[in-house]
Amino acid sequence: MPRILLASAIAVASIATAVATSAQAIEIRAVDCWRPTNVITKVWMDKFVTPSEKATGGVIKIKYVGGAEVSPARKSYRAVQRGQFDMLHCATSYYAGAMPEAWAMLATNLPVTTLRKNGGWELMDKVFQERVGARLIAWGESETQFNLYSLKKPKIGKDGLPNLKGEKWRASATYKPLLNALGASTTFVKSSEIYTALQRGLVTGFGFTDVAVPQLGVKDIVRWRIMPSFYVTNTVTTMNTAKYQSLSKKEKDALLTFSKQYEREALPYMASLKKGDVAILHKAGVKDLVLTGEARKKYLNTAYDAIWASLEAKNSPHTAALKAKLYKAE
Repeated sequence: MPRILLASAIAVASIATAVATSAQAIEIRAVDCWRPTNVITKVWMDKFVTPSEKATGGVIKIKYVGGAEVSPARKSYRAVQRGQFDMLHCATSYYAGAMPEAWAMLATNLPVTTLRKNGGWELMDKVFQERVGARLIAWGESETQFNLYSLKKPKIGKDGLPNLKGEKWRASATYKPLLNALGASTTFVKSSEIYTALQRGLVTGFGFTDVAVPQLGVKDIVRWRIMPSFYVTNTVTTMNTAKYQSLSKKEKDALLTFSKQYEREALPYMASLKKGDVAILHKAGVKDLVLTGEARKKYLNTAYDAIWASLEAKNSPHTAALKAKLYKAE
């Protein structure tokens, strides 16, 4: 065969192979409940969405459809449940009304690798299927935690815990149980309005993740960060049950392997972001109020007990089993 014809034949074969490989990738339409600028969203995009097709060998392609502008956070789980989208990356707190067990994920203090081995993962997956018609796929930002941040140094009570009586703090549902347990009254303020609320004296502190605080613009007015950190972000990736069931065994296996890879890679990624953000806060003059010994233990137990008590009050039939699998007291 002449060289030109041979080269053409090889080129055509290569194109055909590429097309065939591309055709094998099943497309999964995914949404996020925040905007692309959100730190946790960025990790999900960089470590899960963007590399999906390459990392799964052309078996799975996750297509990002949009964030909060496409599907509002509190309605996003319903959109996935209806099959409007295939996959969702969102904090389970947003749909705790439909799935009260979502709080159990917030109040776990065991790593995902342990949950995947001790039956905790399967139990949560079962609850997701029952409550919101979704499968639990991945939990990438599972070691990002929370702190309380204050304009002034908190008083310490006789029990060794911060005494916030008489103070009003900004809180979402995530922080409300702990803040109430410490004596504070709470009010909801959008994260984009935290700076304004602090500046105007509407609140004296707020709860937030251990990353992305400098991006709120508060580093020059917040003076204290209470340590230790508590809880973990319950932002998980879920998938419409029917869509998941439609996958072949090969596709399910590829998705599982890739999900575990994402969970491993997201941790150092988030740790690096946290280190940088904490350095910015310290440079701006933010000090750490570090609880140690019995005070530390009591603080953490107060935080976690408040969440588990809240869940127990909702009479979920899964509470006892979830606590046994997801939590180990200090």
